[in-house]
Amino acid sequence: MPLCRTFWMLVAAGLWFATGYDPAARAQQTTPGQETKQGQTQGQAPGQRLSIELATVGIGNQCKAGFWAPIWLRIKAGPQGARGQLEIVVPDGDGVPVVFSDSKDTAIDLSAGEQLSLLRYAKIGPVAAPITVRLRGPSQTLWSLALAGLPSRLKATQELVVGIGPAVGLPEAIATLRRAPELRLASVQIERAADLPDRWWGYEGVDAVVLTTGDTKIIDAMTEAQTAALVQWVQLGGRMILSVGSQGERVLAADGPWAAVAPGKLLEVSPLRDRAGLESFVGADLPDDEVFQRSRPLVTRLAEFDGVVLVDELASGSNRPLVIRSAHGLGEVIFVGLDLDHPALANWPGRTRLVASLLTANRQRGGEPEVEASRSITHLGYEDLVGQLRVGLDQFAGVKLVNFTTVAVLCVAYLLLVGPADYLLLSQLGLPRHWTWGTFGLIAVGFGVGAWYLGRESHGDRFRANQVEIIDIDVEQRLVRGTVWTHLYSPRTVQVDLQLAVSPERLGLEQTAGWLAWQGLPGSSLGGLDSRQVSLAAAQAYRLNGPSEQAGLQGVPIHNASSKSLSAVWWGTVQQSIPSQLRQTEFGPPTGELTNPLPVELSDCLLVYRDWLFRLGTLPAGETIAIDPRDSLNLEYRLTERTIVGDKDVSTRWDQASTDIPRIARMLMFHEAARGQTYTGLTSRYQAKLDLSDHVRLGRAVLVGRAAQGATVLTDAGQPVVRPEDAATWTWCRIVLPVQPPAQPTTTP
Repeated sequence: MPLCRTFWMLVAAGLWFATGYDPAARAQQTTPGQETKQGQTQGQAPGQRLSIELATVGIGNQCKAGFWAPIWLRIKAGPQGARGQLEIVVPDGDGVPVVFSDSKDTAIDLSAGEQLSLLRYAKIGPVAAPITVRLRGPSQTLWSLALAGLPSRLKATQELVVGIGPAVGLPEAIATLRRAPELRLASVQIERAADLPDRWWGYEGVDAVVLTTGDTKIIDAMTEAQTAALVQWVQLGGRMILSVGSQGERVLAADGPWAAVAPGKLLEVSPLRDRAGLESFVGADLPDDEVFQRSRPLVTRLAEFDGVVLVDELASGSNRPLVIRSAHGLGEVIFVGLDLDHPALANWPGRTRLVASLLTANRQRGGEPEVEASRSITHLGYEDLVGQLRVGLDQFAGVKLVNFTTVAVLCVAYLLLVGPADYLLLSQLGLPRHWTWGTFGLIAVGFGVGAWYLGRESHGDRFRANQVEIIDIDVEQRLVRGTVWTHLYSPRTVQVDLQLAVSPERLGLEQTAGWLAWQGLPGSSLGGLDSRQVSLAAAQAYRLNGPSEQAGLQGVPIHNASSKSLSAVWWGTVQQSIPSQLRQTEFGPPTGELTNPLPVELSDCLLVYRDWLFRLGTLPAGETIAIDPRDSLNLEYRLTERTIVGDKDVSTRWDQASTDIPRIARMLMFHEAARGQTYTGLTSRYQAKLDLSDHVRLGRAVLVGRAAQGATVLTDAGQPVVRPEDAATWTWCRIVLPVQPPAQPTTTP
């Protein structure tokens, strides 16, 4: 009996120390939840260094998990004053605290009772993760406080609409949309310029902005930085509904910032002439009383406009468009020539239907309402295409996954050897029973060595990386956007410093800035951004430099035989203009010549335009190829890989468990063109700005090709973190080209 008790005490002690329990470290480190309680006590107690008078996270106090968001703070120094670095701490998708700070603009020096208002940016973690503000001195944390009383965060895949200016009934319009409750659009209305971010990544979690100009008070009050941030967000993939009516001459002035966003040149501002087109589009008659006739809305009309006319003054089309949908850079602008906030339209039922149609213009085909596919993929752990890409990037060459069945079989074999097998062996050889302590030790050591060898063979001994990069180039605006996903694998526990090294010159581009951050998993499954699970283990925080030319991470922990999911975005300009010689034919497909403008060879090239696709093969740098409309293929058929089965044309079923990186990336780039969620059964909302399906429908051609080498490398002290032979990379370049209208036939008098 004492021997058994001693044995189990030794087992318990071994487990105690194997978990790495350190009472001293445990006292110094706290989980995010514990830090919240301590911060509230310190921040509210009298005599503390700081107190937070006001805190707003997100635009209109609304933000989404997994996206950058602005954080407005108004702080007040205590009786001792406050001096140090003001930092924001938000856990990442794995529950590891991330410190957002920049020594250039986070240092504060306040005297007793002094107040300070400031604006910071941070990437928001899971919906249940706390947001902590702390003041740090040279060697220790002087004060910390977890922000309390904030509204619940939106899910990573929930769409957010921001209204700027006079209200146009966004909540009423959203209520008419048929959506599942968890996917219902959220909206906020901003009526003060001070509530808008001054950096474009402050809008990263916003899906659409509705800017109304019937009252120009808010746009007149916007700073130059706020205006530039909104315009740059649209150019880099944002979506704006711009309502310009009576103030057209003022808003679209040639020297103003909004003229560049409009899809045409200002022609005139005059009263609404005809009602048929607007009434036909929304299915509701405009008011016909004397009040409406006296205050008939003014219409801003555009000339030489580019895009698709959604609403014309006459239902049959009179070349007097009221609503124009156009591509702008890598984003989209829906220009509304009416003031949606006009008093004569406030009680008109058609305004609600019109706003709802504008909000869903990029989610409809053939006028059919959006239908959410059934969710039968919860066992996969993801419900968005980015989740499937993440699983694919977690498959590393030379690293094998030891499944549960193998572990269970080894455990059963171990128990059989130390129990019945050992007993039968000693009995068969006629050896004394106490020899079992020797054979037990030999078996334990043997299994320990075997487990070590199995782990080494399966986990490998090299640092590895998988990386996907999509580089988008817009010819008209001469801008570039790079999106990167990198998964780092380490066979041992390490902490690494990472810098985002971008070399766009190898592609003939110029970089402006970028960021490197963690990559979250959208969804409510285990480890998802929408999951409300609480992190049970404390972890040491790492630092994240904000978007800049020196983007990077310091002290990123990667545990033994595990990976870390990272994402990066960089943007810049094109050094030289890229001419386009494509022209639309009478029957639709483009014709003309296409030149590879990049100084690198592109393989597996595709040209996509509207519903057509051209396979171009390999294009060396600078090579020109003629486009023959007769070579066009159906885009949807090729994306869904339709085949002939018997006498039917059947699409190849999308495999939600596939780890085919090229096909997943191709679907991310043109998801809606392949019928979207109806085909894949997965959403593509977490990084929906990568989908250029709307651009090809709006008259742009997109050249897609693979490059042998990307523009981004993760480095540590100037050296690549992973050797080239241990890194697998996939790089796609997409060039957005304008297509000229069909040539007008010449006539002879």
